[in-house]
Amino acid sequence: MFAAGLAMCFSLFAAAPSRAQDTIHRRDPKGGKDVNVSGVIEQESPAGVKIKVGKESVLIPPEDIVHIAYHLGNVSEIEFGTPYGKEQQAMTKTGAARKAELAEVQTLYQGLEKKVKGSPEALRYIQYREAMLALDRAKEDPAVDPVTALKDFRTANSGGWEIVPATKALAGLLEAKGDQAGARAAYEELGANPEAPKDVQLSANLQVARILSRDNKYADAEQKLKAVAAGMKPDDPQQTYVQVALAQTQVAQGKVKEAEAPLKAAVKGTGDDHLKSLAYNALGDYYQQNKQPDEALWQYLRVDAVYNQDREEHARALYNLWKLFEAVRGDQQRSNECLQKLEDKTFAGTDYQARAIKETEGAKKAP
Repeated sequence: MFAAGLAMCFSLFAAAPSRAQDTIHRRDPKGGKDVNVSGVIEQESPAGVKIKVGKESVLIPPEDIVHIAYHLGNVSEIEFGTPYGKEQQAMTKTGAARKAELAEVQTLYQGLEKKVKGSPEALRYIQYREAMLALDRAKEDPAVDPVTALKDFRTANSGGWEIVPATKALAGLLEAKGDQAGARAAYEELGANPEAPKDVQLSANLQVARILSRDNKYADAEQKLKAVAAGMKPDDPQQTYVQVALAQTQVAQGKVKEAEAPLKAAVKGTGDDHLKSLAYNALGDYYQQNKQPDEALWQYLRVDAVYNQDREEHARALYNLWKLFEAVRGDQQRSNECLQKLEDKTFAGTDYQARAIKETEGAKKAP
């Protein structure tokens, strides 16, 4: 009897209607329990998967898709779902047991790949699962190369929904390895993908600008964002995001006058919490550039206390608070509290935690 992951996978089929249908296990966009959506898949693209449920068609975006169980004539539903179920089961193990079970899952996917070649969509999905499996296998087995696996998948498949999560996974790996140029190139390809919807292209281009800024290439980031803004309609709901990101690059270059208006407009507007965190942090940077450190501190405090849903932006606020509480207020205790909070595992992998660790370790080594 398989564990919870396999049981969930089999439940995809048990929950389906009597006539054979495709089933998508999706995340609830409102944050509730994951659900199964059964019907007939009509179309797949970087925009997501369109599935006909009854008389209506539903588009499920890439970030909400957990697993797909395709109905195929030559592969039973249970056979198709077994590798994924065992993959979820293996992830509950550790060490040698996980390594062995994940290797077994890879073998199962390879066997399934041969059987689904008559369905381009199912074949692409199985190849995607193999590429993503390499991410977890590499943690237990250094011989597994997830970067190559993801690159090969992206080269062979640019038109399906899987290109979006595969690109994000690859770019994240490359950034973690210090290959900023490689990560940027991956996002640039997605941003230029003609089959990707506008929101996916925008998100990818914003990531390009972020990486350029991280490399202190603020002028290049500014030009990238100006090009993105030029291609948007004035009433595009994402326009504010682009303007805030653009203002951040201008602040970093000392162009505070150009950045002031869009940042103040953003914090006064009705944008979501993520936008607010971006805007308040950028406004904090603006006040620091304008030699108003006390005002800057208040902007970062708002992110820490209220708009703290985004880990990177929260880490950015804590990093600046760590500096400012000591430099502006002379409050060593609050400064230390912010540093300790930033060093917590909650912010593992964030750029600003890495900066703080590097600086504190350097200070300890200094004579």
